[in-house]
Amino acid sequence: MLLLTYSMQFLCNPILYAIQEDQIENPFKLRLLPESHILKGLKDGSLEMGFLSPFSYAHNQGEFQIVSDFVIQSPQTGKNALIFFKGSLDDINQIYYQKNKYTGDFDRFIAQWVLHEIFDIEVEWNAIEKLSMNEKTLDKYEVIFVYGEDAFEFYSDFENYIDLTEEWTLNTRLPLIHQLLCVSNSFTDKAALEKLRLSRELGLRNLMKISKSYAERHSQNWDIYFDLLNETYQYLPDSRVWGALEQLLASMFYRNVVDYLPEIKIYQEI
Repeated sequence: MLLLTYSMQFLCNPILYAIQEDQIENPFKLRLLPESHILKGLKDGSLEMGFLSPFSYAHNQGEFQIVSDFVIQSPQTGKNALIFFKGSLDDINQIYYQKNKYTGDFDRFIAQWVLHEIFDIEVEWNAIEKLSMNEKTLDKYEVIFVYGEDAFEFYSDFENYIDLTEEWTLNTRLPLIHQLLCVSNSFTDKAALEKLRLSRELGLRNLMKISKSYAERHSQNWDIYFDLLNETYQYLPDSRVWGALEQLLASMFYRNVVDYLPEIKIYQEI
């Protein structure tokens, strides 16, 4: 079977839905892996397919390509990278966050870019082994960065936060791309991509069911997750996607994330 890897379960659920629910005949074996493992596997050829953030894609030196119609983006807000704080933004000089073994580098990059480019703030980042998000913790640390799927659990419970995805999109007037489906240069299974498209089609028809299932294992009511999947995130690219990705990659280059300007390479299915 073809191993399909991903690091963000909630965001990828609409694409993987029919595979997870055995609703279609498919060639895939799904595996949740840290994004760094997916990047390494695509680069050395040990993995054929995986979802990556633009941050990881920026480290591609021609070892893999993007499947052009599998892009997860948010055109306005995201609720996935949040800075909760007390007091004034002018007083921010330290930010605390909990490390996540699956994701995090991309969200931190967006946070650093927004704070520097929009608010003219440079901060010291402090990783905490275990950091629960509540009023008592916020009283202690004053500024807490919550990102990835953890952020979806808290944004509706607090009023005072910065949505960094929203700040990015307002400033650039472009959507923020969160995940790209990437394939190795040796990948040839075009039929598998058609199966994945079918799984996405069925998933987008069943967002309520996906949200209710997710809510059974998480803290918010299902309608919170439904609104995220139905209104906040988009699963089919529009005409602005590649300009948005170019902007992201250029920003990473100028912020010294990589020492070269990454090239966008699209997988050709013909």
